[in-house]
Amino acid sequence: ATCHSGPNLGDDLFHNVGIGVPKEGEGDLGRGATSKDAADNYRFRTPTLRGVADTAPYFHDGSVAELREAVKY
Repeated sequence: ATCHSGPNLGDDLFHNVGIGVPKEGEGDLGRGATSKDAADNYRFRTPTLRGVADTAPYFHDGSVAELREAVKY
């Protein structure tokens, strides 16, 4: 609830919610690819919830196809 708040319904911060983190430690590093700080690996900016019903698939990697499933996660 705190991540998707404010007038834009997003906090403009980067978070690791465990989506799309490969076991091998590879893949899209998210913020870590830009900052070069390992603590930022797999952190992605919180997206706005404005128009969320029209923006499937969900999460940075598109791994969740349905809004109901994304909300459950």
